[in-house]
Amino acid sequence: APQLTCNQQVKKININTASFKELVKHPYLSYEMVKGIVHFRENIRPFKEVTELLNIELFNAEIFPKIAPYLTVQSPDD
Repeated sequence: APQLTCNQQVKKININTASFKELVKHPYLSYEMVKGIVHFRENIRPFKEVTELLNIELFNAEIFPKIAPYLTVQSPDD
């Protein structure tokens, strides 16, 4: 760790605007999880918070902390 540095911020994926293809490329998101995200935003409503992913059956307290730092619902200008 003392020799490891990172000067860049993590590029977050907007779960309201990212394409299916962009989302499924993420190593922590399975095909089924991405289907759940897309279904929710297209058939119910856009996400207001990333924590709403926990309302989708495939997301649980074990996987959510791993993926949450990489996801957002905000545009870069917000």
